[in-house]
Amino acid sequence: MFASLSSSRRSPRGFTLVELLVVIAIIGVLVALLLPAIQAAREAARRAQCSNNLKQIGLAMHSYHDVHGCFFAAWYRIRTAEKRPGWAWGSVILPFIEEGGLYDELGVETGINLPSPANELTQAPIAAYHCPSAPDRPINSEREDFGKSNYCPVMGTVAANGMPTADVPNGVFGASSAIRFRDIADGTSNVIAFGEKYQGRRTQYSPNYLGATWAGLTTSLGWGAVGGYLANNVHRNINGRSEHAFASPHPGGMMFLFCDGSVHLVREEIDGEALEILVRRSSGETVPNSAF
Repeated sequence: MFASLSSSRRSPRGFTLVELLVVIAIIGVLVALLLPAIQAAREAARRAQCSNNLKQIGLAMHSYHDVHGCFFAAWYRIRTAEKRPGWAWGSVILPFIEEGGLYDELGVETGINLPSPANELTQAPIAAYHCPSAPDRPINSEREDFGKSNYCPVMGTVAANGMPTADVPNGVFGASSAIRFRDIADGTSNVIAFGEKYQGRRTQYSPNYLGATWAGLTTSLGWGAVGGYLANNVHRNINGRSEHAFASPHPGGMMFLFCDGSVHLVREEIDGEALEILVRRSSGETVPNSAF
């Protein structure tokens, strides 16, 4: 009887070492299979937020046009003999993205010069200007510590040497420009208004892409800090060889805001000539749907 009772109270047999290793291996395989799917889902969510940011900028762009009869400029030049640069697009549209308080604090309406060096106001993080996929820091400049923007207006194309050729280029934005809807001869759904930029993407060609800023342009910040060109050479591609190139952290392409307010992911492999057509407001040419 005692032997039987002892037998009935015997603990259940545990896992053997081999069984434990098999279970661990199965869990490892499942994690390896699920991780890419989780990462893809997270990137899809970040891309959706990036698209919403650009759409918010697009709404502000249209609202600004309704009020002022033209689009804002990439940046504004202070009316002096030296034509010193000043406030940029990111400052003047603050009231149209529910940041009117910051707009008033900055004194944009009163024409007060852009503070230089930067201060706590021009370093303020603006959620609508930040791509959630971009790894760069909130203060986004190698030369001056102004608040970053991962988006900047497209000013068109430039000469083969990569230098701007005019204050009002063949895109929609420029220095103190005032382009109107009727000036976009190619149609608002066919012309790009804003593209992505971020600081820190290193390649064998570029030591560091320059990020964009939202507050304004100073004498020491290059035009690439507040706007972007696509040069008529090898630098014109998305994520191209120039440190001023439009650059995106999204796999496979870049989010662009078009003048009609729509947002599209343009493939990284898009032909350079097709991209040049998209950034000119009056090219007279069309781009095939295969570009997207």
